[in-house]
Amino acid sequence: MLLDASDPRTLDEIVAEACHQVPLRRGYALLTRPGPHDRRGTAARVLFPGGTALPREGELLASVELLADPGQASAVYALPLVTTRGDRAEDWPVLRTGRARVRPGSRSTVTVALDRNGRLRFTEPKVFTEERGGDTLPFPAGPAPHRSGTADLLLLLELGGERGEFETRAGFLRALLQQVDGTWRQHRDGEVPDGGTPGNLRVGLIGYEDHTFLPARASTAVNVLRPWGPGSAGAAAEAVRLFAPRPVRHDYAAPLEDALHAAAHWRHWRDGARQVLLVLARRPPHPVRQQADLSLPCPDGRDYEKSLDRLRSETCPGLTLVGVRQPAVDSSGHWRPKTLERLQKTWRGLGRDHLFALGTHTPEDVALCVSSALGRPAEAPGLLTDPGGRRSPVPHGFGPSQARLSLKDS
Repeated sequence: MLLDASDPRTLDEIVAEACHQVPLRRGYALLTRPGPHDRRGTAARVLFPGGTALPREGELLASVELLADPGQASAVYALPLVTTRGDRAEDWPVLRTGRARVRPGSRSTVTVALDRNGRLRFTEPKVFTEERGGDTLPFPAGPAPHRSGTADLLLLLELGGERGEFETRAGFLRALLQQVDGTWRQHRDGEVPDGGTPGNLRVGLIGYEDHTFLPARASTAVNVLRPWGPGSAGAAAEAVRLFAPRPVRHDYAAPLEDALHAAAHWRHWRDGARQVLLVLARRPPHPVRQQADLSLPCPDGRDYEKSLDRLRSETCPGLTLVGVRQPAVDSSGHWRPKTLERLQKTWRGLGRDHLFALGTHTPEDVALCVSSALGRPAEAPGLLTDPGGRRSPVPHGFGPSQARLSLKDS
């Protein structure tokens, strides 16, 4: 862009104008249920393919006709908008999720508008819940399996922080456990004896506080773990009230590596059970050795990556990892590149199967995911079916699954 010195626009306006001239690097798509002849677990209909130019005025509209499953018990359907990044629709990051009431068995037209600023919105059907972005679907993509047997859930909760932010974490965890408890009680087989666990679900809690010393000056180890359980999900929800906020000693890491080490050696994991580890935290674990960022090393030399590997390969093969991240406050005003890089890498590992964001997702969203992973059915909004049965997702949005586009002035 060539600008005249007398250009009256602000810098923000100039930058926005430059961005409008750059087409979408990756496309946007709507996740759908596969057609009757498609065996994949999740399909997608590309709405705005990579290379789409943003409109200078009005909105660009994309419409697709989808089928509401006549066998769906609920008339509520999810409309997840995703970024077409990678080769598998199951791995595409969720931008936002709308929910709509659609009559089962009927065809429904879904229309999404893309404005000049790159924002997406549903114009039809009318949605009643939106703005739940994140890195995973906030509900099971397919029907939850009906399984019997045992299930183990272990939760790791960071205790460090100001009272307000800690109470946000603790309140979220209590609500999540109450949801899980309600799901298991609703679908239990027979009566539960006093002190028993509905559906044979076993829940454990490990709260962890900060080291009380600078690791570089440490001479003896100090126990930072506050374990509870195991017990029922309802009892665990009440036990969360026993935890209290603890002082923060280091802004860039917390002793999550100690909690993960304890999780890898938790003696209550049961062979043959469905197993889920959920981490609810603000800061990443300390590294095993000093690195190029601001994070101090673990004083006990614990390696959180080895603990995760042990959990998934030896202790609990088939373990489901669920991460719930509370956005951390950077006291320096900005993350240093190396610190940010380590933070992102850590959460990719902690949320390897499902990653949620506190303040973006709700306890109900996470409870649906956890209950499904533990093998209990949870009522969740279904996905509309693509009757065309598109055979394969197109990474950058070009091909037969592309929706038709139109321009609307508004």
